[in-house]
Amino acid sequence: MKRIISLTVTIMFVVFICVLSARATVSFVGEGGINISTISYDPAPAGITVSPRIGLIASTGLEIGLGKWAIHLGGVYEEKGDKEEYTVGNITTTVTTKISYLTIPLILKGISDKKTYKIFYGGGLGIGVLLTAESEVEITDGVSSSSSSVSIKDILNSTDIGAIIDLGLEFGTIITEARVNYGLSNIGKDTGSTTWNNLSVALLCGIKVDL
Repeated sequence: MKRIISLTVTIMFVVFICVLSARATVSFVGEGGINISTISYDPAPAGITVSPRIGLIASTGLEIGLGKWAIHLGGVYEEKGDKEEYTVGNITTTVTTKISYLTIPLILKGISDKKTYKIFYGGGLGIGVLLTAESEVEITDGVSSSSSSVSIKDILNSTDIGAIIDLGLEFGTIITEARVNYGLSNIGKDTGSTTWNNLSVALLCGIKVDL
């Protein structure tokens, strides 16, 4: 919690300094898209096939431009998780982990201004606050199947810190981008020597409007 408070204060200070700059421009950015995510387990579980989960992502924020550089700060709703499958005899069990976060990203962007479009690229950090977490379990024997759902929020940490890599294009007010988020913190509680890290690639499209 102390690290989160310290980082939040730093973010506010950076934004304040940028707004005071005479050259600064402020834009509103709103985007939506899909989030392709998985969970990296170290060590990897034996006999289990892990595949990605596709969820939704929605983002709003402010972008403070300083010439060929910009700072993006906002709020992101993102769905993460994965799908795990294992078979014993003729019984196959599929577990779909569904996790959602409210993430606050701070991204430093470089901007290459072309005649008809702009290319931007950057990186930063994101602090995610856990909203919901559940596992959907489906068991089938090839003839019949059964399913159930259970909350797993109590076995996950309430925050997730990730490194962000960003690449995108601007066409006037239209913006499209790909954003990679690599989890730096263990999202699982009491996992011993095993670590669980979120990994995701978001594909976003939206608008950017100068204020």
